[in-house]
Amino acid sequence: MKRILLAVSTFLVGTSLMAQAPFTQTNAPQVGDATTYFVLDSTAANLDATVGTGVTWDYSGTAAAAPGLTNAASVITPTTAPYSIDFPLATEELVIDNFMTTYTATTSSTLNSKGFIFTSDASGDIVVKFNTGANDANVFNYPYGLNDAVTNDAFTGTATVDGAAIGYGSGPMNLDVTGIINTKFDGYGTLKLANNTYTNVKRVKITENATAKYFTVPIAAIGITQYEYYDHDNSRLPIFIHSKMDFDLSAIGQPVSSRTVVMSIDDPNTSNISSEISGEFKVYPNPATNQLNIVNPSANGETVIVLVDNLGRTVYSTTSNDITTTIDVTSLNKGIYFVNVIEGNTKSVQKIVIE
Repeated sequence: MKRILLAVSTFLVGTSLMAQAPFTQTNAPQVGDATTYFVLDSTAANLDATVGTGVTWDYSGTAAAAPGLTNAASVITPTTAPYSIDFPLATEELVIDNFMTTYTATTSSTLNSKGFIFTSDASGDIVVKFNTGANDANVFNYPYGLNDAVTNDAFTGTATVDGAAIGYGSGPMNLDVTGIINTKFDGYGTLKLANNTYTNVKRVKITENATAKYFTVPIAAIGITQYEYYDHDNSRLPIFIHSKMDFDLSAIGQPVSSRTVVMSIDDPNTSNISSEISGEFKVYPNPATNQLNIVNPSANGETVIVLVDNLGRTVYSTTSNDITTTIDVTSLNKGIYFVNVIEGNTKSVQKIVIE
């Protein structure tokens, strides 16, 4: 089922030349900037209350969602992209694989979001375009210093979705979108990640609430809370991202669901897992359609089994004392998943496909 994702990202923001220096247009990322994010355990806390000057955010013990799971990120020229015609006023396009593509435009006084594209394995591209002028989403007013904020900035636009995928109608649908965005430079201090401790880090918190209607019919209510951490001594892009998105489709009889994405430039350690190996158990059938059998010949006491999708989300977890554990996968979307089997201080991982 397609989720209508209305998120305004502040990825394309400036770098500072001194501690607590504000975000400015002159320090904004440039076409050609790139990094790789490691996808972390989506249950990591958002550390919302850790604000102010001289604070410490500690994610050093946060484990990977699955070994080697990464999302590449790059800034490109919008005119070279497949959807460039939809965002003619954008000056930057930030592409983060398996997350979203964001279009922005900067001036000497503002950073505005022109829209974004969210790609779902199950339902393809969702194209969200904000209206121009006063109706786009104002993210920053430059210079944007510690405790500066954008408060209740209203935006309007359209979202193109597949009606069949969201359980309402069929074929492409253009939904009218209205919403409010709030952003704040809420903290400055030290960020501890898996392998490094970063000082002079700035955090920006973004919250957004939006509704989408088909003519006058309410379709969805969306809430987003996102935290972006910047170390401008190392990168013009965020070095850490924590994003939670809530989707309420109850107006059309579909369930409310949530998605959390946590990404870091550090390749994470395994927290309290002392060793991590691949393939020390068997799974069949692979690909799986209805049931997945996990055979662990070395089972000796309670074993934790966790199934993670390719976006780092935990979709199933259980404990077992048996050599063979059977999981019903009929409710899961088609795609790539990772089976994690944890015994004491050892974790084994295998990749599977659900068809």
